[in-house]
Amino acid sequence: MRTRIASLTTAILLIIAAQGQSCLAAEPPAGRILQQSTTISPALATSVPAAMAGLKEKTIHLVDVRLPGEYEKYRIHGSLNIALHAIKTKPFLKTKPVVLVNEGFSLSQMTATCDELHQAGFKAAILAGGLLAWKEKGGQLIGDPFAMQHLNDITPQILFQETGCAHHLIIDAAGVKKRSGDIEVADAKTVPLMDNPTGQARLKALLKEKSADPFLSVLISADSGRENDRIRRQLEQAGIRRVFFLQDGWSAYEQYVKDRHPSGRTQIEHIAAPGVCRSCP
Repeated sequence: MRTRIASLTTAILLIIAAQGQSCLAAEPPAGRILQQSTTISPALATSVPAAMAGLKEKTIHLVDVRLPGEYEKYRIHGSLNIALHAIKTKPFLKTKPVVLVNEGFSLSQMTATCDELHQAGFKAAILAGGLLAWKEKGGQLIGDPFAMQHLNDITPQILFQETGCAHHLIIDAAGVKKRSGDIEVADAKTVPLMDNPTGQARLKALLKEKSADPFLSVLISADSGRENDRIRRQLEQAGIRRVFFLQDGWSAYEQYVKDRHPSGRTQIEHIAAPGVCRSCP
């Protein structure tokens, strides 16, 4: 009996040790940042025409979740400015479906909030394409016209927070060889765009390929960001308007990541969460 107990104890200890080795092996190598992938159910998407109709007929609550300072600069007339964490504390919002809106690129936190709101008895959705899509579809924004020109500018911090979102198409418009190469985003596609009709045609093809995704958002960055305005004008002439640009380019993003992870060369990758369907109603 004692021999059997000892054998069983030994087996358990071996299993625990193996599990420990497995956990240690799962640690990412130095210089790599693994972030969980975010995929959003298409059922959560509210189109711009549907939101326009709902706002006009007063059948929805359109909730702008940006910071108050950003909301004051420009906004959709008739929208409410409520922070994501505070929405569930507003019982009156349960009287109608709630449509969340921001600039259109930051999706991860809104997705998590939709999960919480559904569990709390709210009917929540996300405006597909955000304020940028609203503007491009002819929807009016009120506020500072100058500030609206920067509606599609994305900070390095926001890009880092959104790394791993399956709905983002990240375009390296400068080319890897033109960057310092210290920071790599695994999903970034190299498509030279400035003064490059071939690259612009390739971007159009990528957009067509992914057109079924209601949450698709495109982020373009050159090396330092000084090229952004020129690329923006050329894309508009080519009929490509609904895109975001990285403020100050890859150089600023590399510096931001280095400041957070000062360990040398860094590669940012994302991992899928098996079996997870984000915010399925």
